[in-house]
Amino acid sequence: MNIYLKALMFLLIYAFLHLKCNPHNIKILRSICIIDESIFQHIKLGFWSYIFTNAIEYFIDDVDFRDIDIWLFPRLFSSSMIPWLMIVIWYLAPALFDRIRSLIKMILWDIFATYLSGVFAALIENSLSKNLSSEFKMFILILLATSIFLYIRFTYKRPSIDLFNI
Repeated sequence: MNIYLKALMFLLIYAFLHLKCNPHNIKILRSICIIDESIFQHIKLGFWSYIFTNAIEYFIDDVDFRDIDIWLFPRLFSSSMIPWLMIVIWYLAPALFDRIRSLIKMILWDIFATYLSGVFAALIENSLSKNLSSEFKMFILILLATSIFLYIRFTYKRPSIDLFNI
């Protein structure tokens, strides 16, 4: 899939889940949806949105099952990395401009940063789309499992120290 189209699909899924997902009605949705406006909740949503984007891409691209290994592991890695890409890109605005006081400018920056995170994640996938070592695949699976554990665990029990808040 074209990286810019994939990034757009990620942005649309992220926006849809951010605006329409109501975790208060269905308990399992709390693990996926935003329950407050914290940084952690937004990167959690980015993680799940990218997982869903990859699932849709799988059906659109009609991946040959014999190539699933080459297709899957780069996407699992990028899914685990996208929350951190989102943080790094999003924090450029406060680093350069301190506080953005205009709500419209902040929303536009949020949209751009989320889209750009999707572009960079897709670039990572394309760069890794080859035979990966068994050790790197194991690292990807551990990173993915750890990410899933943290996003679910800290949805229901907050960490004692939040990101950037001591």
